Amino acid sequence: MRKNLLEIVGNFPAVYSICWRCILTVKASKINLPATDLENVPDEIKNEYLKISHLIEQLNSIFLGKINFRFIDSKTLLGVWKTIRHRIRKTPCFILNGKKLFEGLSTIEQLKNIIEKHIA
Repeated sequence: MRKNLLEIVGNFPAVYSICWRCILTVKASKINLPATDLENVPDEIKNEYLKISHLIEQLNSIFLGKINFRFIDSKTLLGVWKTIRHRIRKTPCFILNGKKLFEGLSTIEQLKNIIEKHIA
């Protein structure tokens, strides 16, 4: 079975001077980080990140390991390249196996249906 790559291009600021993927690893290992740094992140970005995290958790349980996830900050070199390459106008943008699925936040049902069409 081939694993699919779902890339999410969005605003993922490095609150602790490490990338958001690393923060997920740090949290999984139950290392306590000071919460005061999170106060500097705008609420809009925090809320977007929480919604994306919730969507990813649900997708992971629905597709049971068939999808690998990659988070790309839109302000990094790779993020700028993806923005130009896929003509991204709105974040987050979901790219599955190199093909842009859609931009913006969606419900889990819409996202599930779109992904199922492309990985069938």
